[in-house]
Order: sequence, then structure tokens, then C-alpha cells
Amino acid sequence: MNKDSEPDELEKIEGEVLEPETVPGNPNAPAVRKMIQRSGICKYCHQIRFVEIPEGATPEQANEQATEECDCDEAIRQRERKQRMQAAGEWAKNVFSKETNQLQVVLCAIRATFEGSIDYVTLKIGKHTYKVDTDSDGMIRIRTTYRESDEETF
Repeated sequence: MNKDSEPDELEKIEGEVLEPETVPGNPNAPAVRKMIQRSGICKYCHQIRFVEIPEGATPEQANEQATEECDCDEAIRQRERKQRMQAAGEWAKNVFSKETNQLQVVLCAIRATFEGSIDYVTLKIGKHTYKVDTDSDGMIRIRTTYRESDEETF
């Protein structure tokens, strides 16, 4: 290949800088992961797409990346579902405590209702009641009720 010619698309390699802790043996040294283009197949519409994946990735990883980047209706729906799960998880991480295992229980409730394993979950934590379910559009719905009662016992 002479210096005037462009490299073939399949031979195109780019670098991606990894976090320092991902480098074995030297936690402070940055590493470069080579990215290559491979063909992958969308698992919903079976279209072949060229995707960039790390060098040494398996064909299954190429297929997963092709599905992530595909524009078919089902792939788009699945990406939206994944984004809803991530948003609900982020909300839960901001509201519940890791130390008392509340976060783990709420994340399990969100996943189980979202995947359709159960219809809804009601959790009572202190004076708060949380009802986790999905609406008719498949959106994750979390209702919070705060109940404060003034009861005096003598």
C-alpha cells in the first residue's frame, strides 16, 4: 500500500484509551485498545452491519453491537426499554441506601415488574410506600406515598 492510497474500510483501526485500572500489572499506565470493523448481524431483522468492536472480540459481540446500532423497529424498542431500565436504576440509586440493602430490593422489584415476571410490587420503607409497576405503554411507573401519622400512646 502506497502512502497516497486510503486503507480499506475493513483494515481501519482506531485507538480507544482505557481507564488506568484496566491495565494489568500497571494501574497508572494508560492503555490503547485497538478498534476494528467487523460485520455483525442484527438479531431482530437479520441485517448485516459493519460495526467497530475491540480487536479480539467474538462474533457474538459483533452481533450484539450490530443489534445495538440497527435501525429496525424492534432494535429501537429494545434500546428504549434498556434506557428506561437504566433511568429507573439511576433514580433508585439516588433515593435508596446501599448499606441497608434497600437499593438491591428496589432494583429487583423494578426488573421483575419490567420483565413481566410479576404485575407489581409494593414496598414499605419507614413512612414511605413505593408501588412499582408498568403502565400500558410499557413505561416503568413508581408511585411514592408518604404517610405521617400522629399517634400518642400513654
